[in-house]
Amino acid sequence: MPGPQSARVVGVADAALSPSRDHQVRIQCPWQRGDQPTPGGLTDSASTAPGHAPGDQRAGTWVPVAEWVAGPNWGSHFLPRIGSEVLVEFLHGDIDQPRITGQLYNGELAPPFGGGLDARAGHPGTLSGLHTQSHDGSGTQQWLLDDTPGQLRTRLHTSLADTRLELGYLVQHSDTARGALRGQGFELASQGWGNVHAAQGLLLSSSARGQGASTALDVAEAVAQLHGAQRTAQALHATLTQQQVPGLDAHPSVTRLREAIDPQAQGKYTAAVGGQAATKPGDGGRDGQAPVERFAQARLLGESPDHIAWTTPASAVAYAGQALQLTVQQDAQLSAGQTLSAVSGQHTALFAQRGPIKLIAAAGPVSLQAHTGALELLADQAVTITATDTRIDVLAQHKIVLQAGQTRITLEGGDITFACPGQFTVKASMHPFLGGEMKTVAIPTLPEERLPLQTLSLDHRYHDDQGLAGADYVVILADGGKRHGTLDAQGRAEVANVPGGSAEVVFSPMPGLFGRKDMTPTPDHAANPADAKLDGVVDKYLAAATADAVKADPVKGVQ
Repeated sequence: MPGPQSARVVGVADAALSPSRDHQVRIQCPWQRGDQPTPGGLTDSASTAPGHAPGDQRAGTWVPVAEWVAGPNWGSHFLPRIGSEVLVEFLHGDIDQPRITGQLYNGELAPPFGGGLDARAGHPGTLSGLHTQSHDGSGTQQWLLDDTPGQLRTRLHTSLADTRLELGYLVQHSDTARGALRGQGFELASQGWGNVHAAQGLLLSSSARGQGASTALDVAEAVAQLHGAQRTAQALHATLTQQQVPGLDAHPSVTRLREAIDPQAQGKYTAAVGGQAATKPGDGGRDGQAPVERFAQARLLGESPDHIAWTTPASAVAYAGQALQLTVQQDAQLSAGQTLSAVSGQHTALFAQRGPIKLIAAAGPVSLQAHTGALELLADQAVTITATDTRIDVLAQHKIVLQAGQTRITLEGGDITFACPGQFTVKASMHPFLGGEMKTVAIPTLPEERLPLQTLSLDHRYHDDQGLAGADYVVILADGGKRHGTLDAQGRAEVANVPGGSAEVVFSPMPGLFGRKDMTPTPDHAANPADAKLDGVVDKYLAAATADAVKADPVKGVQ
C-alpha cells in the first residue's frame, strides 16, 4: 500500500492512553467499516460478519510509533493519545507493517500554541514548544519557546502549584496565551515548596558578567571585599589588644573564608578535570596559566556590588555553631522597636577608639552590675556623678575609701577615719558632736551564676512531673564524643565541659517498677458493695439527669 495515510488512535474506553510496553498503540483508519468508525467512515460492513471498526482496543493490531531518537535505554518517548490523528506509513508498501511516523492537528484537535489569523492567543504564531495534559485533564505542563523579535523567552511550567522557570523577556502568560510585560531576566516561582541544594557550594551574586566571561565560581568581587574585611578586623583587633580589651578572637574566620574561595589560596582546581586542564583560556583560545576557580569547601556565598536587604514581617533567626562576625568599614546600626538584648557566655567588650560612648535610658533606670567580681570606673581626667533630682547613695557591706592624692577618708564598720599629711579644715556655721547612731544598710543581693559555662543541664520527667530517678543516659556531642551518666533522685544531671553545637541525649528506662502516687484510700470505697448500694448510686445519677432535663424543657422533662 503506497503512500502515507491518516488514522485515529483507539484504545480502552474512558482512558487517555492504553499502549503496549513496546511503544505501540492501536489505530483505526477511515476506510475501516464497523460499529464505531472514525469521522468520515461507514458503519455498513457490506457483509453479515462484524465490522473492523470497533473504535476501541479490539481494532487492528499493535502499531509501533516512530520517535526522534531511539536506542537501548535512551531516546525520546512520546505516545499519541486515544483520539489523536496520526500519519501512518507501510514499510515496503506492506499493509501488514504499518508504522506511525507523525501526528496531525485537525478541526477537532487544535494546536496548544495556536496563533495567527483569527486566533485569540495574542501572538502571530511566534510560540513553539511542547504542551502536555494530565490523563484526567486536570493539569498541564509545557516547555515553551517564544521567538517574538526583541522579546525572546523560554518557559518551563507545570500547573501543579503553578511552578515555573522563565528566562528572557518575561510576560504575563495564561496557559497558551501571551500577555503584558512583567520584566526581563529570569524567574523561578512556585506556589508550593522550594529547595536549592548544592553539595560543593552555592554562589548568589548580582555582579554583572558581560557575555558570560570567566568561570562559574569566579568570585573576584567577593574576594576583594573579604580582603577589606580582613584588614579592618585585624586593625581593630590590634587596637583592642593594645588597649587591654578582649579582642576579636573570631577574626581569623574571615581569613579562612576568604582563602576557601580565593584562587590564589585554596579556591581552585589543583588537577585536571575530566581529562581537561583546569586553567582558564588565554589569548587566542589557548590554555592560559590562571586556575579555574572553585570553593575549597561547601560554602554558601552571597555577594552584591550594591545593597543587600533581608526583610520579613515576622521573625528571623541567625545561628552559627562556632563564630559569627559582622564587619563593616563605615557605620553599623542596630535598632529595636522594643527590647534589645545582648548576652555573651564569656566576655563582652564595648570599645570606641576616637568618639564617645553614651549610655542613656530616657524613661527608666540604668543598672551596672558585677555579680561575682569588681566594678571599675576609670578615667584619664575627671569623673562626674550628678543626681539632678534627689540624692546619690554610695553603699558598701564593709568599707568605703575616698582618696585624692595622699588624703583619704575611710568608712569602715562603725568608724570614720580622716588621713592627710597636711592641714585638716572643717568649715560650717555649727559643729555639733552628737552621740553615736547606727542604721542598718540594705544592700541588694546579686544573683549567682547557677549553670557554669559549657555545661549541659538534663531534667527528664514523666508526664506527672516525677523525675526518672536512676535512669542512665548517653549524651552524643557535636564532635562525635559520648558522655555516660545516671540521673539523680529528681531525674536531673549536669554534664560539664560540653563543646559548642548541638547534642543528642538518649535516656534509658527508670530502674525498678513505677509506683502509684495516689495510695490514700477513698473514705467511701467498698471492695464488694451490696446490690442495694449499687442501686442507690444508679438512682442518684438518674435523679440528677431527670432534674437537668426538666430545667432544659419543662414539658418534655416530665413525660
